[in-house]
Amino acid sequence: MFVLSTLFAHPAVRVKQLAVLAVLCFMVLPAVADDDARLQGRIEAALILSESLNGYVFEVAVSDQRVVISGAVTNENERRVILQVARSVAGDLEVESDVELSTAQPATTDAMVAQRTLLQGWHRAQLEAELRREFAESSALDGLNINIDIQDDTLILTGTVSSELERMVANQLGQNLDSIQVVNNQLTVEE
Repeated sequence: MFVLSTLFAHPAVRVKQLAVLAVLCFMVLPAVADDDARLQGRIEAALILSESLNGYVFEVAVSDQRVVISGAVTNENERRVILQVARSVAGDLEVESDVELSTAQPATTDAMVAQRTLLQGWHRAQLEAELRREFAESSALDGLNINIDIQDDTLILTGTVSSELERMVANQLGQNLDSIQVVNNQLTVEE
């Protein structure tokens, strides 16, 4: 099962403390874990963040270039979504589903909501850091005066830039981000 769900089950643990813990884990994890564990964590996070799988708990196992997902869902469409999400993260690896069909509806606990909120915040922070890096690496853009806000699949850019070219470059870099469907470019050009 997901490690974070165990942590959230303890009533004395606050979400803010877990956010710090999760960020530290994600920073340290690549340095100490093997490829299978990193892939397992990425698949688990993608399943938690999937809107259509809200409330379900899955077990993900990765070994020998093979991913196996087990758990229970209420219909075949949800089972297909699980495979699509896992394959989008796993790339060329074989993904197998041991997910059963069940008549029981998923339970959404406070811990699951908190876990989802934490992962969404981490995902937004990761996207923002990626975009800030792109801004810094762009020779056509001085991104210091650009504010970034990410809400679901929408990127909102505010602030000032020195030219229309910078405004267009910032917009294009935002559109290139994974998970971003809409760029609301509110950047103004300094006169």
